[in-house]
Order: sequence, then structure tokens, then C-alpha cells
Amino acid sequence: AGQLRKHQVYVGSLMPPSANEIIEYLDDFFTWLNSLEDTRDLNAIELAAIAHYKFVYIHPFSDGNGRTGRLLMNLILMKSG
Repeated sequence: AGQLRKHQVYVGSLMPPSANEIIEYLDDFFTWLNSLEDTRDLNAIELAAIAHYKFVYIHPFSDGNGRTGRLLMNLILMKSG
């Protein structure tokens, strides 16, 4: 648990980024997320939904990506009040 995947996965017809690209995609994702958390560009529900979509697209783990994405959504919503 907590280990980034080391192999290519497929989610239905979606092919997430390769294992070699995960760190770059996560860096970009968290840079994006941190840049928006203190702005009013998106309301909390929009931000949580888009963040979940982007995280699950990256699919950084072999298992548990959906659960982790939902926890991320809950964190965003809780931080917004």
C-alpha cells in the first residue's frame, strides 16, 4: 500500500499514463491543485470533482485509486467548510 505502480494498467478503454510518467503527472496535479485552493476560480464542489477526475486519470496505484480519489474529494470539501 502506498507504492506507486510499476506497470502499465488499463481502466476499461482508458490507458492511464505509463508508470514512468506518474511522478511528473502527480507533480503537475498537485501544483495545479495547490494553485487553485486559495482562489475563487472554482467552488469547492467543482474543485473536488475535477481533482477526483484528474487523480483517477493518473491512476498512480495498482489498487485503491478510486478510494484515494474519494478521500481527496472529501478533504477538499472539508477544507472549504
